Amino acid sequence: MVISICGTALGADLSADKSATLAKAPPSITAGSKLSQVGKVSPVKPAETKDVYYLVGNFEDAKAVVKTDMGEQQTSFRGSIAFRAVPEKGGGFKLILEDLNMVSSGVPTKKGDSGVIGLNLVNPEYETTYDQKTGNLNTEFQSTPHYSLIDKIKGYIPDKSKEGDVFYSYTEMMSGKLAGYLPERLQLKEKTTVPLQAEIRLELDDPVIGLLEDMVTYISIEQLWEYLGLEPAEIFLVQPVFIGTGDNRPHRDWIGL
Repeated sequence: MVISICGTALGADLSADKSATLAKAPPSITAGSKLSQVGKVSPVKPAETKDVYYLVGNFEDAKAVVKTDMGEQQTSFRGSIAFRAVPEKGGGFKLILEDLNMVSSGVPTKKGDSGVIGLNLVNPEYETTYDQKTGNLNTEFQSTPHYSLIDKIKGYIPDKSKEGDVFYSYTEMMSGKLAGYLPERLQLKEKTTVPLQAEIRLELDDPVIGLLEDMVTYISIEQLWEYLGLEPAEIFLVQPVFIGTGDNRPHRDWIGL
């Protein structure tokens, strides 16, 4: 018999020189201010050009405030972010958010410690606006949060597979907005880096146990790497954790935190 349980994992970090800076004042970090309704966000169409760039970066110790049933709690996140940049006729380019993955060690709630918190995008792509004159960057998205306390309270969703019994975690849904800055008049160049500063706000709109009501995180990445034609290889993903029996059982341990 093989039992599979879904969990959260964190991939490898990108190493980079830390010479670039972006002179923008960071926004204040306060949880609880309401987001305007994001609504249903449609995924964008796949790119039809070979001249596609990817802007990829990792972040560590991103300060955050999470509003729980015990009020506002301080924590930090680590994770990764990736955009696809598609050049347009007549100059400029279109940005698409492809990855935003975050992991925190958790926050206290009235029902116990949340345990590890993991968030990843619901859809694989979200259109993003970028103003070449000001460097302003904005996008709206939906995210799937999961934390260990959900499993303790709700248990797992049983299912069957060819390998044996599978148990999936319950997940919640959050609406999110990312507002930040890239350099003004950004030029796409292979194997170069640019800085990114952004504030990420998330608000719960489809709860399971509903202990994490909303959160705000401030990320500052000194090197957002630009790649031409190759999808980002070092992006952290939500991956399954397998627990099984027998000589040929699959096995993956928790990675990262």
